[in-house]
Amino acid sequence: MSWRNLRRESREAGFTLVEVIVALSAGLLVSAAAYTLALNAMKSFQDESRIATSQVAVSIALSRLQGDVQRAGYMASPNIALDPNRCSTVNPASAPILAVQVAPGGSALPATFGYAAVANPNIEQPDMLIVTGNMSSSEQFEYRSIDDTGRVYLSMNRGPVVRLLAELGMNEDAVEAVFVPTQAGAVVGSRFARVVSATGKHSYVVVTNAEANLGVPGSESITLTVEGPGGATLSSLSNLECGFVNRGTGLINPVSVIRYRIGQLPVTSPYVAALAPTGDDRVTGESVRAELLREELTPAAAVAAARWNPNLILDTAALVNNAQLSSQEIVSEFAVDFDLSAVYAFSPADLRLVPFGNAAAPGLDDVEPQDFRSLRVRVATRARFPDRDETGPDDVVTRFLIPALDTSGTRLKYARVRTLTSEIQLPNLAGVTW
Repeated sequence: MSWRNLRRESREAGFTLVEVIVALSAGLLVSAAAYTLALNAMKSFQDESRIATSQVAVSIALSRLQGDVQRAGYMASPNIALDPNRCSTVNPASAPILAVQVAPGGSALPATFGYAAVANPNIEQPDMLIVTGNMSSSEQFEYRSIDDTGRVYLSMNRGPVVRLLAELGMNEDAVEAVFVPTQAGAVVGSRFARVVSATGKHSYVVVTNAEANLGVPGSESITLTVEGPGGATLSSLSNLECGFVNRGTGLINPVSVIRYRIGQLPVTSPYVAALAPTGDDRVTGESVRAELLREELTPAAAVAAARWNPNLILDTAALVNNAQLSSQEIVSEFAVDFDLSAVYAFSPADLRLVPFGNAAAPGLDDVEPQDFRSLRVRVATRARFPDRDETGPDDVVTRFLIPALDTSGTRLKYARVRTLTSEIQLPNLAGVTW
């Protein structure tokens, strides 16, 4: 090969190497651009998925809340202190059966949570709601007798029990749970019950146990154990007007006291381990969170949280240590606001919508529970992670500031918020005229 040919081939090879380098560089740029685009698309998809999850969560929460609120006063007294059907021997302070109780700003949270007006000007301290009614069944059960030891024997061949057994498939645990709170077949709390005597008067007792024996056909039985509220004896509730002990048949139905609030779970809650942060908390801020909680109060806790307690608040530590909650459910994770307004009947012809916490609104003592006609409820939940730096519009709740836990690390500050509002009618209070 001549020197000239060798030099020409070397030059051509050099050109080929340059072309390869240029092609690789261009390919890398295209690949980097495609990767960046895919990464941004994935992040956008995850962000939208999180906010969609928040939207679903607030919808489910509002649906759950609506079901309970519509049963406020159902098979219970709208206001036991004024109820003309109440047996005179029942002390209202020991059985605070009140259909609706609202505590403006009652969902107290620590200042570090981020409710400071400067940080979240459109979110006030969330409210608290307590509703009372028959939440576990739609029946009044006939009983054959109530003896002096507090044993209530239900009539097994009557319609309410027959329908209950058909609905629950002869499941003993499920039947018992209608009358007392149970978990894994074990009683975990007590519940009020309304007793309607043959005279038509209403008394209230506390159901501490339920025993359903359904295994032997023809020998089925459902027996309740009851006691007087506030430590009263059953005999003290008995008189000629409204006594029910050893006075023949009557009706009985369970009555639950349910509280809704936004709160942070105590470290002893079984939920805490499952809700542990899934990433670096300096970035995600997951530990700075609260949930919309649905809690069934025991009768003792209901007394402590009755409407004559201005805040309707029970100490969190006491709830855990003294087992004052029969149950605690997370209705919605990452809840940030729970706001209540009400339509009051100041007179049959005078209905007013009043937001709680408004300086011009009447105090809770100005309106009795039976004067509620509907509740306007607003629930807001945030996305799991902060994904915005800006606050959003000043006049609506669209962002929630997640305060930094420390000065290390960097993260976006604001999580997007989804809010739903619904007006819930109170059908069991519509006809109350006293």
